[in-house]
Amino acid sequence: MNRTKWMVPAVIAAMLALAAAPLAAQTPIDETRPLDTNGTLFVSNVSGSVTVTGWGGGEVQITGTLGKGAEELRITGDTSRLDVEVKLPKHSKNVRETHLEINVPAGCRLIVDTVSADIEVSGMIGDIEFESVSGDIQAACGAGDVEISTVSGQIRLECQSTSTDVQTVSGDARLTGISERLSSESVSGDFIVSGGIFSDIHAETVSGDLQFDIGLEGNARVEIEAHSGDVVFLLDDLSIHCSVETFSGSITNEFGWEGVSDKYSKGTVHWEAPAGSGSGKLDIETFSGDVMLKRK
Repeated sequence: MNRTKWMVPAVIAAMLALAAAPLAAQTPIDETRPLDTNGTLFVSNVSGSVTVTGWGGGEVQITGTLGKGAEELRITGDTSRLDVEVKLPKHSKNVRETHLEINVPAGCRLIVDTVSADIEVSGMIGDIEFESVSGDIQAACGAGDVEISTVSGQIRLECQSTSTDVQTVSGDARLTGISERLSSESVSGDFIVSGGIFSDIHAETVSGDLQFDIGLEGNARVEIEAHSGDVVFLLDDLSIHCSVETFSGSITNEFGWEGVSDKYSKGTVHWEAPAGSGSGKLDIETFSGDVMLKRK
């Protein structure tokens, strides 16, 4: 009995020590720097997370925790451009994750570069550029231009941007609210776009589906190339010239055109519908995926 009474407090103390160890391994961050409302903020982090919120102040506020083993949080620059970088030693196998929480003037240009750190951004109305290797990217922003590149991370974008460039290798991308101009390249990931009216789209995919639930201007120029994924367009109306070509897929059209369909080489089907009131053009080419033009 005496031995049991001694062991219980010892076990509890050991458990509390283990629970507190990860917290003790982190270094708190609390930094503030001035930044012009139309300035540029660059943020670099290897692993962990970067969370950015746009606000109305004329300064950048940085909080969070610096992972154990990181050399420092290096902050350089001036009021026109501020660089925030997590510096790691040359041999950084045992470095813990760093988590950055940043408040920044909403109208500034935001650039975030990570390796495996997730990126989450909200409230920004200026231009944004995100690049990550294996981190997920989630952004809810205003009308600034958007550039996003990731290798194996997921992309979720809710934005009013009128100029959007997205590249992803093995992650899915879902873009909502964007309009006017879109350029995208994807490999082995599904790509879904919804919400806006577009005048210029160029999209390429290899082994991933493309789905567009959008509107098209009468003078729109749309070029879609897919290797082994399906292409789906959901539209209220379509009055521009359409040209669809597939090698081993099928073509479905719900707009009532008779069009012209022919096999001009072995295995290839080419289908065209003449222009209506619009002067634009929709070109779709796919190797082994189906093409569907559907009414909403």
